[in-house]
Amino acid sequence: MAGKDIINHFTNFVYVFSVKKEKEFLSWLLKGELGWRLRLYNSRKSRDKQLVGYYLPYMRKILYPSSLWDRTGFRNFFNGGNAQRVNTLYALACKDFANKEFEGTKVAISFDAGSRFIEGEVYEISLRMFKRGVVFLVFKTRLVGDSIGVDDLLDFNCCCRVLDDEINLPHFPNVKIYTQRRGAFGKMQSFIEFLTGGFTSGYGEDLPGGRMLVYSYCCLSQDMWQQSSDHIFQKYKYVWRNDMNQLVEGKVYREESDYAPWKYSRYGFTVESGVALCCDKDVFNLDILPFYFGGNFFDLYLFSLYQRIRLMRFSQHLANTEIFRSSKKKVAELREDILNFFNQYIFNQVSNYSIGNEIWRKWQDVLEIESMFLQVHQELADMDEYLKSIRQESMDRSLAYATFLLIPVSVISGVLGSNITELQGLSIKNPWIWGTTLSLYVVLLISYARALLRRNKRERGDGNI
Repeated sequence: MAGKDIINHFTNFVYVFSVKKEKEFLSWLLKGELGWRLRLYNSRKSRDKQLVGYYLPYMRKILYPSSLWDRTGFRNFFNGGNAQRVNTLYALACKDFANKEFEGTKVAISFDAGSRFIEGEVYEISLRMFKRGVVFLVFKTRLVGDSIGVDDLLDFNCCCRVLDDEINLPHFPNVKIYTQRRGAFGKMQSFIEFLTGGFTSGYGEDLPGGRMLVYSYCCLSQDMWQQSSDHIFQKYKYVWRNDMNQLVEGKVYREESDYAPWKYSRYGFTVESGVALCCDKDVFNLDILPFYFGGNFFDLYLFSLYQRIRLMRFSQHLANTEIFRSSKKKVAELREDILNFFNQYIFNQVSNYSIGNEIWRKWQDVLEIESMFLQVHQELADMDEYLKSIRQESMDRSLAYATFLLIPVSVISGVLGSNITELQGLSIKNPWIWGTTLSLYVVLLISYARALLRRNKRERGDGNI
C-alpha cells in the first residue's frame, strides 16, 4: 500500500532524443557501459509470450523483432563479435536496453525552502531505440514514504519532468538525483547526459524540448475516488501541480481525448502525457491494469510517438526544396525512405484485443498521426509534380539552347539556298560567311548567358527555387 489515498501508482518519465551515430551508440551500449544490458524477447518464455502475443504479427516484428528469432538466430547473435552484433541490431526496427546500475536511484524535491519534501524512487531505467536514431529514455518511478497524498503525486509529476537547463520557472522547486555509486546530480539533464554517454544530439524541432513526457498510473481509494476524482483527473492528465486550479475552474480541457472503458477507471491522452486514474473497487484496476498500462499500452504510446516524430521529419525534409535541385541521389533516398515508412509503419489495427485497438486509435487521434500522414502524402505528391516541372524546364531549356545554336546555320543555309547565291562572289567558301556565322553564335551565346544570370539572380532574391 502506498497510502490511504493512493493504493498503487507509478510514473514513467520519457526523455526523447536523437542519435546521429547510431552504430557507435549501439556499440557503446553493448559494452555494458554504466550498467546497460540488451533486452531480447523469446516467444518460448511465458512472460515474453504473453507480452508479444498481444499484438498482430507486423507489430511484433517492429516492437519485439528478436521474438521472431529461432534458436539458431539467438546462437548466431551471441557467438558473433561486437561488430556483428551491432550490425544485426542496427537492421532491427527496435532495440531495448535496461539499466541495472541505477535501479533504486532517489529523486528528491524540496518545496518552499524545505518546508515540504517529496521523495521518489527510480526503480527501473530503460532505453528504446527505433530506426533513424529516435530514442526514448524511460525513468519508471514511484513515490516513497508512509503518508503519500494525491497532491504529492501531482506535484511530483509536474516538477520532475521540467529539465533544469530550461529557463527557471517561478515557484518551481529544484529536483536532485541521488545515486548509490555515482553521487548526486544537481540537474536532471546532467544525469541524462551521463546515462547516455554524451550521445544525445539535442531536442530538434521534431522533439519535445525542455520537458520530459509523462506516462502515469494511479489507483485511488474508494473514498478519494468519490470525493474529487474529476478535478484530480484533469490536473493529472495535463500534468499540473496540485495548487494550479485555473484549469479545472475554467473547464478548458478536452473531454473527447478521454477514455473510460468501465465505471471505475478513466484514461487521459494529450500530446505531452498519458494517464490512467482508477479506483480499487475493481480488482482489475489494482492488480492487472498496471501490468497492461505499463507494458503493452506503454509500447503503443512509444510507437505512436515514433510515428509522429518521423512524419514531422519527413514534412521538414519535403519543405526543403533546395535538395531537389542539388542532389538526385538525396531525392531518391528521401522518396524511398518515405514509401518504406508508409508501407511498414502505418496501419489501422495493432492487436486482436479490442481495448488495445481503442487505445491505439486514441493515440493516433491525439498525436494527429492520420492528418500528418495525409499531409506528408500530399507533400510527396507535390514533390513529384515539382520534380516533373524541373525536368520539363530542363528539357525546354535544352531545346531552346539547341535552337539557338542552329539559328546561324539556318540563316546561312537559307541565304545560300536562295537566288542571291547566284550573285558573283557569294559562295560557301567565302570567308565573310564564316565570320558572319561566328559573330551570330557569339551574340546569341552572350544573350543566352545574360538571360540565365538575370533569372538566377531574380530567383535568389525571391527565395524561390
